[in-house]
Amino acid sequence: DFVRVKLRAIDGGGVIVWFAHSKELCEQAYDTFKSTWKYKGDSPIDIYKIFGDTDYEEICTCVDKKVSVIFIGFQKYNSILRATDGQLGRLKYFLQTSTRLAIVDEAHKSLAATYENAINSVTSMPDCRLVGLTATPGRSNYVTGVNENKELAAFFGNVTVQITDTT
Repeated sequence: DFVRVKLRAIDGGGVIVWFAHSKELCEQAYDTFKSTWKYKGDSPIDIYKIFGDTDYEEICTCVDKKVSVIFIGFQKYNSILRATDGQLGRLKYFLQTSTRLAIVDEAHKSLAATYENAINSVTSMPDCRLVGLTATPGRSNYVTGVNENKELAAFFGNVTVQITDTT
């Protein structure tokens, strides 16, 4: 719905960036989105992989697309962040200025410095939204103490959605 309603309605389009910390999680999210879009999507969309052994040459074509979804590993993104010019510099600028939605898989790891830096980089534009997904809030190796969930919730704007079982 975000693609159909928000990205297609915004002049210039935009990008959804899906972060995950492992190749397996990136691949799973990529495959799931691709198969879901076949049934729910109302128009073609460009989907990119920036994880594992992906070649940057292939990925850099996304800067010419109006609307796209990019699945990216934190390690690859941090390599892009270090770029100052050339194709990777152009890709970095594009991701920092065109991302309209950032999704973080395993969001309980978001408070690690390298993850937080990557997330902040793509969410710096005022119209970018941030969603964190986790089945294990409070189970992070990076923050300790009783305020861990509060710090994590604060990072994601203090908006939480919980699944509750009323039975």
